[in-house]
Amino acid sequence: MGFYCHPIARITTSIWIIANLYAFQIIKISKQLSWDDVPGFVCFLWIITLYCYGKGKSKMVTVENGWVDFKFFRPGVQSVSIAGDFNDWKTGEVEMKPLGDGHWGCRLDLPAGEYRFRYCADGEWFADYAACGLEPGSFGMDSLIVVSPKRLSIGTVKEPIEVERTFAA
Repeated sequence: MGFYCHPIARITTSIWIIANLYAFQIIKISKQLSWDDVPGFVCFLWIITLYCYGKGKSKMVTVENGWVDFKFFRPGVQSVSIAGDFNDWKTGEVEMKPLGDGHWGCRLDLPAGEYRFRYCADGEWFADYAACGLEPGSFGMDSLIVVSPKRLSIGTVKEPIEVERTFAA
């Protein structure tokens, strides 16, 4: 099975490309730019898009004060688990919960450090290309997350959502 791309991501990317080329046509007419300026223009818009996209809540993995929220989209699978160096790569130990419509989620409390992990959906392994990075592992690409030391804060305490596991340092 090849790389899976969510239909909304395909539509968004297509709209982004069309809108940028249309915007370039308008700027080209008003400022007398040439087609030689397209790569720089598209690169500029792509950087802005990535910055704005990173501000959203659509990331698959988010890390906040030691809590790591994993989200995974894979319609039609029966079970999804996470394996990584935080649990000695044991499949089935950290099961994700179905959130509906092919979405799966899990929250872990991890000590500060760097961790490699992968998703396992019905026995098939998947890397998270939107994580902090990728590294070659023994059986393909491993996703990388970085957990910073916990901050002490005064004020409202967030209650964890469905804590799966707490791993000791």
